[in-house]
Amino acid sequence: MELTWVQSGSRLTGQITHSTPAKTLQVIGLLKAGDVTFATDGPDVITYAGTVSGNSMSGTFQTAGSSRRGTWRASKAG
Repeated sequence: MELTWVQSGSRLTGQITHSTPAKTLQVIGLLKAGDVTFATDGPDVITYAGTVSGNSMSGTFQTAGSSRRGTWRASKAG
């Protein structure tokens, strides 16, 4: 996945692109004291929660309306 966002204070807005299945969704979220939470906007809501450490973050996700859960990890590009 590729996550791109803009941070304004503690508020996050942007998009997440999934490779399987291929789709791009808008995301909104919050970053407070090393904790990050964000969710996709639209009919296929996926919620993400995790922690930030340096240039990386990791946590868990859950798809609304189903039991699909898992873990995720991301690192800052560049």
